[in-house]
Amino acid sequence: MSSAMALRERQPLVPGTPANKIELVAELRVLTAKLNVVNALRGWSYALKQLPEKNVTDAVVFLLVLDAVAYTLSTKGFKKEELPQASEAYLAVEKSTASSPGTQAVLVSLDSVHAIRSAYPNYFLDTSAFLTALNVAIR
Repeated sequence: MSSAMALRERQPLVPGTPANKIELVAELRVLTAKLNVVNALRGWSYALKQLPEKNVTDAVVFLLVLDAVAYTLSTKGFKKEELPQASEAYLAVEKSTASSPGTQAVLVSLDSVHAIRSAYPNYFLDTSAFLTALNVAIR
């Protein structure tokens, strides 16, 4: 995608990517579909918006499981004393969804989510801008 943006801006391409625009677009289309980029980015953007505000819960970490194919998100909070169970639950989800490319799991601390929100207040806008640029690139 960086090379597609570089082409549009008449800048040097990323080394190791196709220099031919047709080949680059073809590769980008394949990777976009294979990685389910659009649904994954939309899903994670949605997921981060669904987490509670700071100090609303006793949980310190959350297990988020996003199924970008079924458009579902499950969340489970864990208290500080439940951190070992949180790690076990995460590993169990990773194992059970290993053959489901549309399903992703992440274990995040509530503080880290709020740090992302504070440090990158335009994260959700940036995701939309990236998806728009992706759509333009693969047309």
